[in-house]
Amino acid sequence: MSTKNTFAQLSMEQLKKREKAAKILIIMQVVALLIMVVTGIVTSYRKGFGVFSFFFMFFVPMVIGGIHSLRQVRKEIKSREVEEAMF
Repeated sequence: MSTKNTFAQLSMEQLKKREKAAKILIIMQVVALLIMVVTGIVTSYRKGFGVFSFFFMFFVPMVIGGIHSLRQVRKEIKSREVEEAMF
């Protein structure tokens, strides 16, 4: 089952809850990612390049996936609001 069909089956209230949860999750992931980047820079400066220098790169796809999912939820909400406005 595709994500589009999953969102189509949810109520507007559930979509709003999912949007809010996704927003909070993305903010937390970005903050954690920034901490990892700063830690990697400091560690690289003090001890040279190592695993922690590039550790944050493994988490970038998760953030991108979360942003993509949030965009899909917002797109579904917007399409429903347009449909409601037409009627």
